[in-house]
Amino acid sequence: MKRVVYDEGVNDVTIVNPGSKHSLGVGILKRCRLTFEGSPGWYACGLIDGPEVQINGRVGWSLAENMMSGSVVVEGPAG
Repeated sequence: MKRVVYDEGVNDVTIVNPGSKHSLGVGILKRCRLTFEGSPGWYACGLIDGPEVQINGRVGWSLAENMMSGSVVVEGPAG
């Protein structure tokens, strides 16, 4: 994900069926939009500064831990 956002300069990324893999979307430090169509697992989108995150699925523990700025919206169960 970092390669797409930083190296390729894409500002709107959609991850389809992330398969509950842990630590997705961590460490993104620029304004962009991340959309997860499915469940990103535990520790998703931690240590971020700027992204707008939309999660259309459930999330596990520590969602957006240590987020400095941006927003996170979850359309499903959390915890």
